[in-house]
Amino acid sequence: MDIKLFLKILQSELWQTPLSLPAISRSDGDELFDFAENQAVIGLFSNALVHNSIHIGDDNAMRAVASIRLVCRKNEEMNVDFCKCIAFLRRRNLSFLTVKGQTLASLYPNPLHRNPGDVDIFCGLTGFVPIRDAFLCNNDGS
Repeated sequence: MDIKLFLKILQSELWQTPLSLPAISRSDGDELFDFAENQAVIGLFSNALVHNSIHIGDDNAMRAVASIRLVCRKNEEMNVDFCKCIAFLRRRNLSFLTVKGQTLASLYPNPLHRNPGDVDIFCGLTGFVPIRDAFLCNNDGS
């Protein structure tokens, strides 16, 4: 696999710069897609291909569009859960700070193209037990 090509494609998306490339063969495209999935950047990678009209074959073109839609849908679902989590903690007057994870999406050109992951919260030593207990004792799904 051509790592320089992969990074060039990813850079184009992150920096929002145009990219002109010759067609990518199906086998090279398969390797690039697999690598993008393993590196958790499939949404960014796929959008760069589509946005720059890079020819990658019909199968990989469909894979790119499907990947973008899937990552966007997962992000939308994660964002709903994230808001529910924050509201849950606030209703209980628990102190916390969101860090890393899903909050980093705001730094991307299109936040919905970042692979969703987890929600990281910092609660300090004294906040851990009350927050843990709130989640463990929550039986009403709120």
